[in-house]
Amino acid sequence: MTNKIGIALGSNLGERSKNIQKAIQLLERQKIIPIKQSSLYETDPLGFESKNRFLNAVLLCETELSPHEVLNTLLNIEQDMGRTRNVDGYCDRIIDLDFLFADAIIIHDPNLVLPHPKMQERVFVLEPLAEINPEWRHPLLGLNTLEMLRALL
Repeated sequence: MTNKIGIALGSNLGERSKNIQKAIQLLERQKIIPIKQSSLYETDPLGFESKNRFLNAVLLCETELSPHEVLNTLLNIEQDMGRTRNVDGYCDRIIDLDFLFADAIIIHDPNLVLPHPKMQERVFVLEPLAEINPEWRHPLLGLNTLEMLRALL
């Protein structure tokens, strides 16, 4: 079965736009096929101090992978690209891949929460998502992307 999934991409180290493009290529190799890509948005870091601004984008993709397989793929791509995870909070990163949603699937287990539990709080996610999928409806909140974005602005 094919799922439509949303993935947020961010980078604030190195050649940010090239990092995002490389991550997209690696996703395609893992059978996560982009069907729509937002523009790149430049944003300030959220949750930590840094002189490095982020480039953010959102992809709408199709895949036959299960949600847990998608998550593992995203984590592997981050690691392969040199991301180091800081257990003490947010930090600069070469690539950040967040699994936003898989259709209207709801998952809440120790390894995966879908939809992403903070997506409705993040303009840097909702703005690019609204560009490519404004009518996607959050299955728990009942709001579409534009409605969630308007609530933050």
